[in-house]
Amino acid sequence: MQSGDSVPIKVLCRFRPLNDAESNSQFVPVLYSDDVSLLFSGRQYTFDRVFGPESSQQEVYLDGVSAIVDDVLSGYNGTVFAYGQTSSGKTHTMEGAFDSLDDVTERGITPRIVADIFEHIKQLPAHIAASVKVSYFEVYMEKIKDLLDTTKVNLPVHEDKNKFPYVKGITEVAVEDMDEVFEVLEVGKSNRHVAVTNMNVHSSRSHSVFLLQIRQTDEQLQKTLHGKLYLVDLAGSEKVNKTGAEGITLKEATKINKSLSALGNVISALADGNKNHVPYRDSKLTRILQESLGGNSRTSIFICCSPSSLNEPETRSSLLFGQRAKTIKNEIRVNEELTAEEWKRRYEKEKEKNSVLRTRLTKYELRVSPSPFTENSPDVVPTSASPSLTSCVSMPSLLPPAYESTHILPPSTEHSHSLPPATESCDECLQYQRDISSLCQQLDDKDDELEERSRDILSLESQIRELKLENQTLTQNNTLVLSEYKEMTRTHSESKDEIRDILTALEELAQSYEEKVKDVTHKSVEVENLSARVCSLEEELLRSDKELSKVKAIHQKYQAQVEDKIKATKNRFLQIKSAGKLYETIYFVKKSSLGMHN
Repeated sequence: MQSGDSVPIKVLCRFRPLNDAESNSQFVPVLYSDDVSLLFSGRQYTFDRVFGPESSQQEVYLDGVSAIVDDVLSGYNGTVFAYGQTSSGKTHTMEGAFDSLDDVTERGITPRIVADIFEHIKQLPAHIAASVKVSYFEVYMEKIKDLLDTTKVNLPVHEDKNKFPYVKGITEVAVEDMDEVFEVLEVGKSNRHVAVTNMNVHSSRSHSVFLLQIRQTDEQLQKTLHGKLYLVDLAGSEKVNKTGAEGITLKEATKINKSLSALGNVISALADGNKNHVPYRDSKLTRILQESLGGNSRTSIFICCSPSSLNEPETRSSLLFGQRAKTIKNEIRVNEELTAEEWKRRYEKEKEKNSVLRTRLTKYELRVSPSPFTENSPDVVPTSASPSLTSCVSMPSLLPPAYESTHILPPSTEHSHSLPPATESCDECLQYQRDISSLCQQLDDKDDELEERSRDILSLESQIRELKLENQTLTQNNTLVLSEYKEMTRTHSESKDEIRDILTALEELAQSYEEKVKDVTHKSVEVENLSARVCSLEEELLRSDKELSKVKAIHQKYQAQVEDKIKATKNRFLQIKSAGKLYETIYFVKKSSLGMHN
């Protein structure tokens, strides 16, 4: 694996055993012996590795994600997260059994990776200095909460200069060994939101993210490697009719399902090849995992599933999620930081290489210059290898001095092809013929050598042209690199103040936003209190209306009785009045009769 490679996301599938509530249900999946494929509900699925219910924690780690430790220590980013429905074994896979840090056999991926990283660090050479920092936070109800400092809530997600997202203000703890990391994990786990549901006694109500940042400085090579490793334990998708969630637990389930839906949309967009718009910003979770999905990270995903027929739809959905994720490729790069001395050393090395190429080019040009054989070519006439005297041409520069002094070559300007004078002995003639034959053979050899030299010259000319082109390319590259470096330096110096102002403005906006959020939260509390007061007053009003109705009914009843009594009294009064008038008449009559009698 090299920097700039395109690597697919590694997807692994793990089935947990049937639990007590599922003991009477059917075991649905069929796991094939090749350990990479399975059959579920009539459909075959293929992953990088499939783990059955009997798989141990060590087997899952070694066959699944142990190689990611070497990648992170080599300067690459890495991500491991578990996906699946609630109670499918995600937390058991990532962290291990509850309170299992002391139990080596039951440790999950996170503690095993931590132990492996520090074991690798112990074996580093003395000239490499390594440091490790850890952070632990959760995404709860679409708000990022620091699990190591509970006062930090609703933390924002920003981007660094390389467009890599990070959580601003998160607590970073420098650790020296594995035990210190385990202490941090214990603190974070104690602050994480969990609840009891019908499907899980320790149901995670948030997505937890454990981040390791490893920095290695090589004093010999004058460079620093940065590796980030995200270990994510996702909350599981829920169906309310199965979990029995209500109240705050129901609100948590709604937020969990919403963020997991956003994660599914990101996976679908990347799997379809639609990278023009990937909805990373639809959720805090996908924003944090932006580089892990389609970016600069070596990512492994565990698809955790229930084998029970009771959870067949949810398991099928999880398997389809894994199939889509398996088609995504990430562009990985080494996070390398060079010192100024190393940049200078590399520049001097390129400069020295350029000088060597120039020297070689000069040598080739000198070798291509005219040869003495080509200058004397008019005096050289090709001949055959025949020993006859008539097939040779005498050449003064190649003849022995003895023959030049004994009239072998006449003093005339034209070369003679005749035999030596008759005064010479026959032995001398034979010797003369042998020498001439030898000289002709030498001429043939020289012709072959000239042809070979010509071929070499053509080859050298071709190499010179290639070296010239390479030299031009290197010169252009050096010039381009220098100009880019100068431009970047100038741009960097010009943008410092602007960036500082922007950061100040962003901090002010963030502070203002937090204040507004607090105000809105306070107002929301007041509104809720007023709503509760209004509800209470409405209830009192209803009770008052009921009492008023009762009073009205009693009033009407008493009013009718009073009216009846008034009527009776009136009638009685009329009767008395008429009786009074009668008595008055009788009285006057009696009085009149008495007066008359007297």
